[in-house]
Amino acid sequence: MTPYSKLLSLLLACIFSLNTSDKTGIIKPGLVRIDGNIADYKKTYKTGKLMYFDAITRRINDEIFEIDSTGKFSVEFDLAHPIIGSIYFDLENTYYSDFFIEPNTLSQINFEKDTLKFKTDGSGINREIRQFYKSLNTGLGSLLEESRMLHNQGLSVEEYLIRIKNMEKTKFDFLSEYESKNQLAPKTLRLLKSEIKFETAHAWVNYRYNYTENSRRIRDTLPPMFFENLVNQYPIKNPEDFQTRIGIDYISNLVSVYKEKGSNPSKLLSYFQTSGQFTNDEIKVIGKALEGDRAAGKSLNSTKQDLLNHLSIRFSLNNLMENLELIPAGLLRDLILTQGLSKIYFENNIQPTAKEWEKLQELISEESLFNYISSQSGSTTIPADPNPQVIIGTTSLEEVKSKFLTKYSGKVIYIDFYATWCGPCREEIPYAKALHKEFTGDDVVFVNLCASSKQADWENLIKQKEIGGENYLLSPTEYRVLAELYGVKGFPTYVLIDKTGRTANLNAPRPSSKSEIINEIKSLLQ
Repeated sequence: MTPYSKLLSLLLACIFSLNTSDKTGIIKPGLVRIDGNIADYKKTYKTGKLMYFDAITRRINDEIFEIDSTGKFSVEFDLAHPIIGSIYFDLENTYYSDFFIEPNTLSQINFEKDTLKFKTDGSGINREIRQFYKSLNTGLGSLLEESRMLHNQGLSVEEYLIRIKNMEKTKFDFLSEYESKNQLAPKTLRLLKSEIKFETAHAWVNYRYNYTENSRRIRDTLPPMFFENLVNQYPIKNPEDFQTRIGIDYISNLVSVYKEKGSNPSKLLSYFQTSGQFTNDEIKVIGKALEGDRAAGKSLNSTKQDLLNHLSIRFSLNNLMENLELIPAGLLRDLILTQGLSKIYFENNIQPTAKEWEKLQELISEESLFNYISSQSGSTTIPADPNPQVIIGTTSLEEVKSKFLTKYSGKVIYIDFYATWCGPCREEIPYAKALHKEFTGDDVVFVNLCASSKQADWENLIKQKEIGGENYLLSPTEYRVLAELYGVKGFPTYVLIDKTGRTANLNAPRPSSKSEIINEIKSLLQ
């Protein structure tokens, strides 16, 4: 770190320490302490793990803690903002999630089999939320399941938006009737309304993916004002809107949208050229590489390739800021920027320049959010971004496929792309074990490719959950190559490859689909 960057970090830290004492900001970070007790503690594991999403950066943090001989433990951590559905416990091979926690609180929780029970719960928010969703699933179960599959029905954008908005109205009507019979705490009601609203927003933004014909690709065309109408109808207006996991994920999707919007090889090449880091001859070579000439990219020395990668990442942030100037000032724009800065820069251990900090401060209207993201700029402990905008890499597709896939030629291959911190990925593990048993002795290989995860977490997960199949931890470069090949946009993603090596399904059913995935694999074995 240069003396200048050290001074900048120090100044930003001082600004943050002064401002967080002012409780008038939209966020009020504080300490959380959870005292837990595991009923019928088996003493198999002497430690547990807690994972949580930071609502401002979408950074995944984890805390490892000791469990005493009676099953009791205590864990403390700093939390920027209240969250629900974004905090998870991993205890003795059991996974607990979907509860609400906020800064400056002490919670006492009993963990019993596959449920958690709060001994202290403030106004009973967790109990109320749990009871509401139990009633919702009972009352609207089939409709909820149908709405989750709309993205896979090949609907026109008009029909799709009508259907998801109708589902939103149905949920709000259900909530209204439920609340009339069960007096909910005002905070509980606000949280539930936010979750329902942003489930629709999240579904809307994800229409940009085309799931038809066994693939998941970015759509070539979308209606004019598609995203503008989205952010106008679903802005972030209050703290509850980014306390829910679905709200945080909605913002994350918009980061991807606006960092890519208007990006093209010509614009990127111009950015490289104006950097002053390359000769005219090198710019010509880079231009050919951006047009798909791999040999041209490899002709540059490693120093120049590293510089290209670095500048490609900087281009992404600057493109994001340029696009967000067109979005009205407010919490939504602020949070796209804080998450974007964390995802694009901090996860790649890159710091903004003084000019970029000035631009960020100009665009972020909520002072407490700018102060918080500034305070996070020196941290480099989070996993590397699984898919930064790196244009030219040094690992070839052939090398990666040879390392992980071609060795299993002649067999049906079921690939699981996952991350250790991914809740839905973990929920699939028991179903995956059952699927493995179903095909014992058959020409099927289960290849589990873990990405964006720490090696220690990966090793512990395999050991604790007794994950079978062929297990590999991908480097960021290896993940980028395979993600591009198979169109991987998130975790978990499943891919089926037939015996000849042909990709049979880029959006294969999950293990939990049971008969659906079993029948699909059997068809490839014939």
